[in-house]
Amino acid sequence: MLANIKNGYSSKIDKVFVPYSEINLKILSLLYKDGFISGYYFNNCIGKKEIVVVLKYFRNVYLYNYKIYSKPGRRVYYSVDTLKKRFNTNDFVMLSTVKGIL
Repeated sequence: MLANIKNGYSSKIDKVFVPYSEINLKILSLLYKDGFISGYYFNNCIGKKEIVVVLKYFRNVYLYNYKIYSKPGRRVYYSVDTLKKRFNTNDFVMLSTVKGIL
């Protein structure tokens, strides 16, 4: 999903379509709250649920570079102290925890 959004920004299009899932909704709500996208809404095609993401082009605030640390074949676990040391910047960081996405 993040690759779809990044490709949409690089292609300078207004909307991108991503598959519907609960985790995609939570990630999109975080991106909307922090101002990376203008909004999102649901699109019901024939037997297929999609989310339409409206991209935001304002003062070069957009998602252009991201890094995924943990992948299905290589899980990475961090303690709280390691997170504080490693991500002590003004960057936008999303974490998947037992209690949901932060």
